[in-house]
Amino acid sequence: MIHKMVIYSPNLTAFAVHTRNNLGHWKKVRDVKGNKQQEIVVKVSSRTDGIRIRVNRTSDDAAQRRKNTERLPGGWTIIQGQIRAPALIREVELYGYVEMDEELPDVSDEEAPIF
Repeated sequence: MIHKMVIYSPNLTAFAVHTRNNLGHWKKVRDVKGNKQQEIVVKVSSRTDGIRIRVNRTSDDAAQRRKNTERLPGGWTIIQGQIRAPALIREVELYGYVEMDEELPDVSDEEAPIF
């Protein structure tokens, strides 16, 4: 059960938080728009084994669009590359608890992914 998320990002302005249910389907639980903070606290109440963050807008999108867009006479617009900047997410903290009836995955140090 997750009740709070803290996302550390310098340029994230609009995004949606999805959780996965026990059947493997994703459900949107929170939609955030117009964020200007670098430490984003999102209140959620969901029993899940997976979290997905879908980024809709960053604060760097406008500069990226200006950089890769050229306007021609006659109203033509040429797009020469990416017009959306990548989101910079430094860290995601999840707060909640594990219920005793749930089985925890057995992960040894050898199998743990290294990032």
